[in-house]
Formats: sequence, structure tokens, C-alpha cells
Amino acid sequence: MSCGDLLISSVLDCSNIIQGGVGDDSRLILILKKDITATTVDTTGRVTAFTLAAGKTAYSIDGIKQSLKPRYEMVVSPSGQSVYRHQVDFFYFDYAQNHKNNIQAMGNGRYVALFSNAKADSNAFEVLGTDVGLEMTAALRAPQENGGAFSITLASPENEFETKLPATFLATDYAGSLTAIAGYLKLPTITSFSVSTFVGASGGAPVFTGTNYFGGGTNSAVTSIQAINKSTGAIFPSATTSFAISSVTDTGATVTIGAAALAAGIYTLRLKTTKGSVDSVLNLIVT
Repeated sequence: MSCGDLLISSVLDCSNIIQGGVGDDSRLILILKKDITATTVDTTGRVTAFTLAAGKTAYSIDGIKQSLKPRYEMVVSPSGQSVYRHQVDFFYFDYAQNHKNNIQAMGNGRYVALFSNAKADSNAFEVLGTDVGLEMTAALRAPQENGGAFSITLASPENEFETKLPATFLATDYAGSLTAIAGYLKLPTITSFSVSTFVGASGGAPVFTGTNYFGGGTNSAVTSIQAINKSTGAIFPSATTSFAISSVTDTGATVTIGAAALAAGIYTLRLKTTKGSVDSVLNLIVT
């Protein structure tokens, strides 16, 4: 078998046309390459799992519409071997000091990056930089451009390329991949409420029990908790405020909900943390 032997023919399926674009609200997942202790690959070349060093987690960078633009291309090395440059261009929508510190740190590491294609199926997630990693090659902010966001590029280092195209990441299926990524991010879960129904007009302080409220660290990673009405999509208290959080442990949080804060209905809870945000699977029922 020669290196150029093809493995399969490509037959156009008119009922299942390929779909371009990125999905999952243009979310980029970054893992510091040196924090990955093992990468599991199946017989087809798909990445099925990463093992991270103890205490290490992934980080997410949220985008919107076309703010995330991954790309990859073949490059012929001086030796004549065909290799590949992996690259991702994205906007970073914050310039507070802690985020400037974050971007500075990003400039000193090599990363493995995951993103989701627009179609939510077994081929949705792709992973870039598994061989040598991606380095920051550009970071620009002009306050009068791009709404004030940073324009950042992570790419294969100069003269260090990947041996293959980006691999598909598939834990088990699409839902399983989402769960695996949430695990790398140490995103919180809600596994139970201290009350099954809540009287919205009386207020109270229910406890939301779950996991990863410290986000893999030693202190609370929770920044806000909100309720989303499943019928109307309305966010309470509002899109810019949250319920008062009186205490947080790694396995749960006590949240003070003011009197008459919630109208009767069925709600999901949105937990925002320093590692990203997640919506609860369990419903909060308000009478």
C-alpha cells in the first residue's frame, strides 16, 4: 500500500447535502495541550476522548453568528511531505482587565481546539491541533472596529504542522460529545432541587444540588443563576441580573428568590460560571 492509496469513494447524497458554517453559537473550546495526558482514537481516526491532568480543565469562548472561523489547508513541507496547517480566527468579546490577562496567557501556550459544525450530528465536532497544538499568531483590538472586540488568531506554529486534517470528535453520539465537553469544562449540573414546586409569590431560598459548582477549582465558579420560562423564553429576574446566591459549595448552591419574582409556569435554570454556562435538565415548577 502506498501513502496515496485512496480508501473510499465519495458519492453525493442529494437527500443529505453537506452543510457549512459553525454551530453551538460559535463556541470555541480550548484545552492547554500540555494538560492533556492521553488522547483516545478509534480505528477510523476519530478522537473519542481526552484525559486531562488532575485539576486541569478546558475553557470556552462564546461567539455569535460568524465570529468563529476555523479553517485548515494542506501545506507541502520542504521534504515534499503533505502536511496541514490548522487555524481558527475568532472574536473575543471582552476587554476587562481579567480578560486581558486571559488573552496574555493565551499568547504563551499551545492549545487543542474544538468547535462544532452547524449540523448537530455525529460529524459535528472537530478537533484542531492534536499533534503540535495551536499558538496565538495575532491579537488585535481597535476600539472603533468590530464593536471593540479583540480579533484573535490561533494557528499551527511556523514550520510545525499537523500530520493530518482535523479529526472528528465523537464520544458516543452528538449528545454524548456535548456531555464529554461539559466534563472537560467542569460545567455545573443540577441533579435535584430542595423543593419540587415553588410558590413564586412567597419567595424563598431553594438549594440547587449538583456537581462542579467550583468548576474544578477550590472556590465558587458560579457567577449568576437565572430562570428561563419554557413557554415564553423570558429570563428572570432579567437577562442582566440574577437571583441572590447566599452560599455555594462544590456540590450545590443556595439561591434566594425574592417574593413575586416568578410567575406561575415551568422553568429551566441557567447557571453561568467562569467556565461557561449551562441550562438545567430538571425543571423548576412555580405555582
